[in-house]
Amino acid sequence: MNSLWHAGVARESRPPISGDISTDVLIIGGGMAGVLCAHRLQERNVPYLLVEAKEIGSGVTGCTTAKITAQHGLIYQDILRRFGLDAAKQYLASNQHAIDSFEALSREYPCDFERRAAYVYSLDDRKKLEQEAVAYLRMGIDSAVAEDLPIPLRTAGAVKMDQQAQFNPLKLLY
Repeated sequence: MNSLWHAGVARESRPPISGDISTDVLIIGGGMAGVLCAHRLQERNVPYLLVEAKEIGSGVTGCTTAKITAQHGLIYQDILRRFGLDAAKQYLASNQHAIDSFEALSREYPCDFERRAAYVYSLDDRKKLEQEAVAYLRMGIDSAVAEDLPIPLRTAGAVKMDQQAQFNPLKLLY
């Protein structure tokens, strides 16, 4: 199955590996995680070999939503309850740092990176959305439950988080 990310992306094929090869690090899998590991090792001059059974980006990465967000479901209310405000803010900050890192990487490797709002929605539980919006406010994120969403679903609403991102993962990989 091809996703919209495949359109207009020139893929580069490589011949199969033959013979004996020695390396310090073997990376198995040519998706986003594998290629980013290879990139970091390359920056540090660490010998590595990345192997992929099919084609770079042909698995989950090629069909991802390609959003980069600190919003991973309705989690902040739970983090606040279980671990406190400092832990919730740390989780948020580390995810925001990851978005900033992708943005910096996109200047070196153009991949249609753009800042966008992200939404977490519920089909039927408005109360959980309201609790999540309160959690956002406690962490200093301007928030409210949104009613009119840019999605073709009937929902109980959504919580919006600004300054998140999306990109074309295959452009970044290739």
